[in-house]
Amino acid sequence: MSNESIKYRRWDNLEGPLYVLNTSEIISINYNNGSVEVYNDQLSQNVNSETQENANISIIAAPAEDNKEKKDKYDALPKLNIKSSTKQSKYFFPIMAFTDASVISTNEISIIIQPEAVEFYEGGWKVKIGYLISIVNKTDMPIYVDRANSFRIFNDSTSKSYWSNKEVTVSHTNAVGIGAVGILGIAGGSTSSSSHAENYAIDRFIAIAPHSYANLTDYKYIRLSETKALFKTVSDIEYWGFDLHTDSPINVGEIITYSETDSPYSNQYYITYSTDPDFKQSYKLQFELYAKWLVGAKLIESTWSNLFPTKRIVEEVQKILPDFYTNSLTIIGMPRKYL
Repeated sequence: MSNESIKYRRWDNLEGPLYVLNTSEIISINYNNGSVEVYNDQLSQNVNSETQENANISIIAAPAEDNKEKKDKYDALPKLNIKSSTKQSKYFFPIMAFTDASVISTNEISIIIQPEAVEFYEGGWKVKIGYLISIVNKTDMPIYVDRANSFRIFNDSTSKSYWSNKEVTVSHTNAVGIGAVGILGIAGGSTSSSSHAENYAIDRFIAIAPHSYANLTDYKYIRLSETKALFKTVSDIEYWGFDLHTDSPINVGEIITYSETDSPYSNQYYITYSTDPDFKQSYKLQFELYAKWLVGAKLIESTWSNLFPTKRIVEEVQKILPDFYTNSLTIIGMPRKYL
């Protein structure tokens, strides 16, 4: 499904042909669970009042007037400090952009993708740059986001919900803490030495105050042992990375530009929000990020340092992207080696 069309099969012939309808021809979709998905605020008035009263109405969020302007800010190739060579590059990294049909600004909310440096353990402490999806409330009333009905759909068509009803329980007697690290330094880290169990879970709903913002997820982990390097991720942030199998890798310093139709990599996002805490009427915001540029260069992920760990990785990134720290509108994918 895209913002322009819907693909479906008949319920009585699920192995039959795939039909395609333009969303302009659709008033609504009525699901078996009683929910209704409406594709136009004006058309929603044509859905009979009994259906509206007894069902949860989900409306595809329409773009605000500033939607294209906000997307275009991310759609520029940044300054790159690399020398071109005829030598083939062993490494590459993507730079992401929004597709034309993406909606990142509606009358109620807007989306900001901003970098966040986080610590992780992989045979030793390291730091890497991921991204936060920040949801800005543009209204004078609270906005509610339903993580259970908000999804990321990966390049291979698998998906994940931003909420799970699973809790992480830690029983310990040593000092164990939960922590997070941000672009400006380490935060969090409460500890305790008494014997007890702690439960960690992600809240299903986010309440965003008027003219404020909240992140779809924040990076949090639990250290399971004081004496061993054992960790459990409670919630993660966003990374974009893919393996590229090709007989013709790009050269050092070369930049390949893709359109959204021929890009080797893309991820779709669906965010469900409402001005009603009961979600009797909700909106579904849809956007997609794709690899618009592929850069033939080795982007180093920093090793851990007790002093200014995030500063070190920013310095490494800025060797290739000198304006990265001051231009947070550049979305870098994870560095990869050609296979």
